[in-house]
Amino acid sequence: MTTPESIYSKVRPLSPLLLIFIAGCASLPEAGELEIPTQIPDNWTNEIVSGTTASIDGWLDSFNDPELNALVDEALAQSPTLAAAEARLRAAEALALANQSGLWPSITGSGSARDEQKYNRSQGLDERSDEFIVTGTVSWELDLWGRVRAESGAAKADRAVAIGTYEAARLSLVANVARNWFNLREARAQELLANGSLKSFEDNLNLIEDRYTSGVSTSLEVRLLRANVAGARASLAARQREADVAARTLEALIGRYPSNKVASPLVLPELSEAPPPGIPAELLSRRPDLIASERAYQAAVFSAQEAQRARLPKISLTGRAGISSDELDDIVRGNFDFWSIAAEVTAPIFQGGRLYGNAKRAEALADAALADYVNDALTAFGEVEQALVADAFWRTQTDALSEASTESSAAEDQAWERYQRGLTDIITVLESQRRALNAQASLLSSQNQTLQNRINLHLALGGDFETLSATLN
Repeated sequence: MTTPESIYSKVRPLSPLLLIFIAGCASLPEAGELEIPTQIPDNWTNEIVSGTTASIDGWLDSFNDPELNALVDEALAQSPTLAAAEARLRAAEALALANQSGLWPSITGSGSARDEQKYNRSQGLDERSDEFIVTGTVSWELDLWGRVRAESGAAKADRAVAIGTYEAARLSLVANVARNWFNLREARAQELLANGSLKSFEDNLNLIEDRYTSGVSTSLEVRLLRANVAGARASLAARQREADVAARTLEALIGRYPSNKVASPLVLPELSEAPPPGIPAELLSRRPDLIASERAYQAAVFSAQEAQRARLPKISLTGRAGISSDELDDIVRGNFDFWSIAAEVTAPIFQGGRLYGNAKRAEALADAALADYVNDALTAFGEVEQALVADAFWRTQTDALSEASTESSAAEDQAWERYQRGLTDIITVLESQRRALNAQASLLSSQNQTLQNRINLHLALGGDFETLSATLN
């Protein structure tokens, strides 16, 4: 295939007009459909055999949490992070508008005034001459081989990149609000559990101290219960600190002053539905970060085309018209005194390899953008696959921990009853209490991780389980 570079090297010694004719017959590769050079399976490797269809009204609805929805609305309205992203989007759109100016003619105007006074010797008086000139110039580059169109295409693609980046920031903000909301609810549930355990341990210590006074219990038992109470106090303080951090983090995220005043339930919600079977892989096409990555590749392709075509000659038409008047008041009723139209051909001859280097650099950046897009796409597929598999794992783990919590609590009650009857020792009681507390705390953590993983799944899919949105233009 004959390339513009080879043509240009052959005709460089020729006249500019012949150069224009031959270069106009050359063609450059256009930005076509993006193809991922890697094997993508038709279906997710994780088969989902149960579950019902999720709501298509928005993935937040699957949590059935009006308080979360209200916090998300508040964050979208006043988050400084999103406000900064929106401002950067406006800046990118303004830059894209400026970069597309080459498609249109450039019009400039100028004016000058001159006031002269001369002495007329024959008449013995001064003569005054006023002159005002107004000129307008219109210039326009004839885009014969698409250099300006490629530059405009890159500007439009850059604008789409900015939109995708903003939408990705918006989706990330929503997901982070949900994550921190559930973190806060777990932290306060853990705090409630630690506070209840401390109260129970203190009641047990009071009973053991009474038994010790009566000579029934030993000093060892008293010391073990006191150590248990002290440990419970330390655990409660740690849980209170975690809840404080979670609350302030959430408040700052949604744009509030971090004062630890946000209210939240003391329990975690349960997901009643598993991801539905047959989630289409096409859902990833709506992910704003992938859209931005694809548009970044297209922008790089256009930039490479523009850099290649910058080595070809440029043809510009320039028109000039103006009014010249010896008297200022003649301007409002005068006609154009002069006008001209000229064509200008400019072609690079020797620039020390600068244009060639720019073209090669742009081609390399396009290759890098394509590789980045492939990497981003594979990462997105991996995130979905991991979240789908993890959803089943977390559900299994939560169910097992729920059973462990129930049995441990029953064992704790039974051990304490047997101890009071003298059928077991205090060590068995303390061990049963430790196991019951750990099982309940682990259950809360697993419930939160199940919610966090569901958020990650929706984030990886770019939304709910069904809705396909239009791509950015």
